[in-house]
Amino acid sequence: MMNLIQNTAGFTMHIVSEYVKEGDHVIDATCGNGYDTLALARMVGETGKVYGFEIQPLAVMGAMSMLERENAPAEIELIYHGHELMDRFVDEKVSAVVFNLGYLPGGEDKTVTTMTKTTLKALELAAGMIKKDGIIAVTMYPGHEEGKKERDAVLSWACSLDKSIYHAAHIKMVNQSDGAPEILAVTRKQTV
Repeated sequence: MMNLIQNTAGFTMHIVSEYVKEGDHVIDATCGNGYDTLALARMVGETGKVYGFEIQPLAVMGAMSMLERENAPAEIELIYHGHELMDRFVDEKVSAVVFNLGYLPGGEDKTVTTMTKTTLKALELAAGMIKKDGIIAVTMYPGHEEGKKERDAVLSWACSLDKSIYHAAHIKMVNQSDGAPEILAVTRKQTV
């Protein structure tokens, strides 16, 4: 059994699993190596669909290979574009949008990270794309300079959400370093 509090990305996906069911459509806004994409595919099953966004060609190829090898059960559409363009490729309401920010785990170039400006645009889009009782889940990594800036901006964005439409929760490991990963979960409690 995985120690959820010790594995932040796993903790995030555990939270997401409470909002996603067989047949749902979901978005992995930061596909990376494809592990969250695979977890989402297993949640939505054969009748569901996962849209995965990634800007690094090697990550897309690696994710495709891994998803094939693991026999991912859902329809998966990997999109070689940034998450700030998700509304151009997904024109339906979704149950979940998952962000795993920062740089590509195992990637050689740690200077290629998610960026505050595009992440904020993607979050705005996601807020309009999740259906009632859907979730936006964000794993943030403030252990590097852009990550700190991004985390601060993401939390500021969450604090500004209309409380009559959204609930937002921030999870931080209080006895770890300031650079430890953090989680933001936003649920939509009503449609406008």
